[in-house]
Amino acid sequence: MELQHTPQSKQLAPLKGLSILLVDDSNDYTNMMSLRLRKFGAEIDVVHDGFEALKRVDQKPYDIVLMDIQMPGMDGLQAIKEMRAKNKRFPIITVTALKDIVKLSPQQTAEIAAHAGKPTDIPDLVETILGVIAIRDL
Repeated sequence: MELQHTPQSKQLAPLKGLSILLVDDSNDYTNMMSLRLRKFGAEIDVVHDGFEALKRVDQKPYDIVLMDIQMPGMDGLQAIKEMRAKNKRFPIITVTALKDIVKLSPQQTAEIAAHAGKPTDIPDLVETILGVIAIRDL
C-alpha cells in the first residue's frame, strides 16, 4: 500500500481516525514522534513505561500500539505479555533501538505485528502502520 495511491484526503492524512498509544521512556522521542504522527492525522496518547501502558489500554481502546522494548520498570516485552494475558488484541509494533530483534525467541515475538527501528523513518513507519491495520481489518 503506497501513500500516493490513496484518495487525496487520505493521502494528506493517511492515519486519520487511528488512535495510537506510543510507549517509550524518552520524552524527546515521544515528543518528536507525537508531533510527526499527528501531522499524518493520527490521534496519539503517550505513556513512558509498561505499567502506564497497561493502565491506559484498560481505559481506552486503541487501533495500534507503538512499543519500545528497552524501558526501565516494566519493559515492552513484559507489557505486551501482560496485555495479551488481558485479551487485548490490538496490533503492536515495536519501535526500538534493539538491533537484535530477530534474535528474540518466537515466544517473545509472537504477539508483535511488526518492527520499526530507531532512528525511526516516519514515512516507513506510516506505511508499516497502514499495512498492519489493513491486515487487521481482513
